[in-house]
Amino acid sequence: MAYMKSTLQCCFLLALCGLCPLISWAQVWPENAINLVANSDGRPVVADVKYWPDPDGLNPEQVIERGRFRTVGSDKFSFYAKKHWYSLRLSNPSDSAVHYFLATGLPSTPLLKAYWVDGGTVVEHFSSLASDPFAARPLVYPLLFIPVKLPAYSSKKLLIEHQSLANYPLALRVVSAEVLQEKMSFFTLVRGIVFGALFVFFILFVAQACSTPSSALIYYCCYIAGLILLVGQVFGYNFTYLWPTSGNFNQLFTPLITGITYSFYYLFSAHLFNLREQFNTLYRVTILLAVLAFLLAVANVALDVFWLLAALALLGLPVPIVIAVWARRKQLTSANLFLAGSILHCSLSYLLALECLGVHLGYSYYLFSLLSAGQILDLGLFSTALLRQASHLRKALYDQLEQRVSDAETLASAEKERAMMLASRQAEALSLATATHDLNQPLAAIRFALALVDDQKNTGAKEHIVKTLNYTEELLKSMTKHGKDDYEHARQQVAAQQVFVQVQKRQSELFKQKGLAFRIHMGVAEFECMPVILQRIVDNLLVNAARYTSRGGVLLSVRRRAGAVLVQVWDTGSGMTPAQVERFKQPFTQENSQSLQGFGLGLFIVKTLAEKAGYSLSIRSELGRGSCVSVLLPQHAAKSSHL
Repeated sequence: MAYMKSTLQCCFLLALCGLCPLISWAQVWPENAINLVANSDGRPVVADVKYWPDPDGLNPEQVIERGRFRTVGSDKFSFYAKKHWYSLRLSNPSDSAVHYFLATGLPSTPLLKAYWVDGGTVVEHFSSLASDPFAARPLVYPLLFIPVKLPAYSSKKLLIEHQSLANYPLALRVVSAEVLQEKMSFFTLVRGIVFGALFVFFILFVAQACSTPSSALIYYCCYIAGLILLVGQVFGYNFTYLWPTSGNFNQLFTPLITGITYSFYYLFSAHLFNLREQFNTLYRVTILLAVLAFLLAVANVALDVFWLLAALALLGLPVPIVIAVWARRKQLTSANLFLAGSILHCSLSYLLALECLGVHLGYSYYLFSLLSAGQILDLGLFSTALLRQASHLRKALYDQLEQRVSDAETLASAEKERAMMLASRQAEALSLATATHDLNQPLAAIRFALALVDDQKNTGAKEHIVKTLNYTEELLKSMTKHGKDDYEHARQQVAAQQVFVQVQKRQSELFKQKGLAFRIHMGVAEFECMPVILQRIVDNLLVNAARYTSRGGVLLSVRRRAGAVLVQVWDTGSGMTPAQVERFKQPFTQENSQSLQGFGLGLFIVKTLAEKAGYSLSIRSELGRGSCVSVLLPQHAAKSSHL
């Protein structure tokens, strides 16, 4: 529990560490759609800023003639545009040339060009195409910048042509070289903190999945891995460091990793609350969304189906919220945390969708920062929900395990006490029979002596003595027979068929489901045992053998040994080292490579029951070949027809 508590605290700290710098960085940039930078005398260097969404994909000359430009902010709704055009006038009122940089706010884009316009003359100034390598950029930064040089006392009109993925708008900022350097340094610091937080989340939950594997944990680790790649794509680091010469692939990777990340998000949502068992219809819907998101993401590499992928994501985003509401109504652990994370995730995704649809609410330049901050907070909420659920499940599991151990020990103690009581009654019966036998000796002598007495003398006394002797002998015979019956009953001679056929009926379905052969070899017709304890021992051994055997089969054999009966369970499973054998005799011990289908109690229960019943337990195993567990049952002398 201490480990779980510290892990939860770590998740919140990581979320805060990633969130605060992003909020701080967002405050650095002004709020206007385009920042009107002023020079030393207070006059702006940018003026007459206009925007036009082009539905036809015109060239610059056609745009100058036919473009219906409006002031930025007056036309907020452009639900579809083949291209986006920006017109702005740049001025330099100083007596020396100046350098400015137009920050686009994007890491890359399919098409970005800038033209100087002088009357009817259009001259291309800057070009960035989807196929261009990273080295073709004039500024080696993860984000795109358009360099601008203005001569002294000059004023020029700049026309910007932009084609984006999913119709996402361009958010321009004009910065000087000094300001650019300052902002990019802070940008690098913030991005480093975000990546650090994401990687710590990833390592933390990979370790958790390795120690206690579950479907929800595995899908969550894949979801975090997808987020790392997606954030790297949004920040421009993938293109900068992973594939700097593959511009076309860089454009295709964004929808690919987006779809795959959403797919794992849906899978995580479906498995967090065990929907498959409790709400199968909702589980099927969520799995269908995951499969479709993955298929569309892969198909987009060859076909332009990004709009279908985006539509699927937007339609499917409320599904995790529905899952969270259902879990909350069921009062499941961590439902509130998952609900908060799902609502946040859905809200941020819809804000991005509004920008892509042309509903510009003035936060375009901050949106990627908001999304990154939201993802960090999301991970904090989801991680806390997952860890709280794991903690609750682990506690419930250990309570069940402790109850099973207690039940096993109680059963073994009860059987041992019963065996001791029967043994005591055996001893008493044997002692009584011995005493009766000894008493018969003098009685027989008295009867023999009476036979020698003269029949004519003391006839009445003689008859009385004979009757008394007869009664005494009958009484002793009755007591001897009762003791013999008790002695015979205490030995618990049972037929091997009676014990092991029931075991076979209980366990055969388990072996059938796993496709394993299961055979029983009985070399003994009947033997002495405690049936309840023996069946419990054999059941546990067979379940363990089936769990750790993936191919081959299991053999249960019963054979006679000198003064004992040997019960063995052979398997062709993974086998164990000597150290593992000793470790597995302790409670709650399992192989990490196995799924959590059991409690890690099998050998411990067998060991406990065998010790209580006075049986000998031994284990032979070879790693990679299989195991043999032997239980030796001591046998008393063969039954006698008389004492």
